[in-house]
Amino acid sequence: FPGLLDKSLPDMCLMPSGVISSAYRSLILFGENGPPDLFQEAEIRGYLLLLLGWILQSLEFYQDRQANTDALKAIVEYCNENYRHSIQLDDLEKALNINKYYISHLFRQKVGIGFSDFINYLRIYDACAMLIDSDIPITEIGFAVGFGSTRSFNRCFVSVIGESPRNYRSHYWRGKKDLAVT
Repeated sequence: FPGLLDKSLPDMCLMPSGVISSAYRSLILFGENGPPDLFQEAEIRGYLLLLLGWILQSLEFYQDRQANTDALKAIVEYCNENYRHSIQLDDLEKALNINKYYISHLFRQKVGIGFSDFINYLRIYDACAMLIDSDIPITEIGFAVGFGSTRSFNRCFVSVIGESPRNYRSHYWRGKKDLAVT
């Protein structure tokens, strides 16, 4: 089981393999050390969000008996390519020539979350990676991943991760230093 995630990465993975290895190692350590504390719970949520984002972005949709598979694939691909910009159902309707109400219904039915939530998860996943891998100011990261204001970025980040981007970055960096010392 160890090393499984590193061996199964596609050639063009958007998440650096080091992040996956760190996430895997940390999740295993959390399981061995008893119940997590508040920081570890936030870190676990962050790692799981990173892994979920990576999985969602690397999904390949296989042909099934339903005709809407191609539409869903086109929707997800469009979202993956455009989430850093302002994106609404109207934009998808025009770009893909698919009714926006059908898009919303299909997306919720097949993916299990709403379209806006999916876009926000993609943005937060990207922001988590940027917070971990760079020293870019948090405000710039929020705008870079597609949020229209710092306030909406912070609100969404706290809603998804459970703590502010600043705390997430400082906890991750502090944990990174602790791992390097041990």
